[in-house]
Amino acid sequence: MYELINQTTGLMKKRNLSFLLLFFCSMFIGTLYAQQEVTGVVTDTSGELLPGVSVILKGTVTGVTTNFDGNYSISVPDNASVLVFSYLGMSTQEITVGNRLTLDVAMETSSQELDEVVVTALGISREKKSLGYAVSEVDGDALDNVPQGCEVNYGIKKYNS
Repeated sequence: MYELINQTTGLMKKRNLSFLLLFFCSMFIGTLYAQQEVTGVVTDTSGELLPGVSVILKGTVTGVTTNFDGNYSISVPDNASVLVFSYLGMSTQEITVGNRLTLDVAMETSSQELDEVVVTALGISREKKSLGYAVSEVDGDALDNVPQGCEVNYGIKKYNS
């Protein structure tokens, strides 16, 4: 009699384990198919490819940037997702994904003038007046007026053998 109970308990454990495994697999597959991949190319109105455009899923911190050829690929949870495209000097665009898997965007030039921007050593852009330290300015003329025959690597010694 005890053997029959042990066999029945063992079968119930195996059945419960297989149902539990089936449940977790179906949940994983459900979340896997809930995401869809949206790809595309970002250009300006003249057709020039725009590398470095920020593509962000609105309301989240999920985002990507376009590569050198203006291509991007981002996972979105559903068709109602909104992608925000932003680029320096261009108007920000918000586009609903809908049922499209390919979303090509032509960004328009912004009519707003750019304010002074300071790029720090780490590549972080800030307004000049928001910095708490001294800032040196270099205008375009100073960059153009480089003396001829200027040695770039002053600190390198030439060794003659």
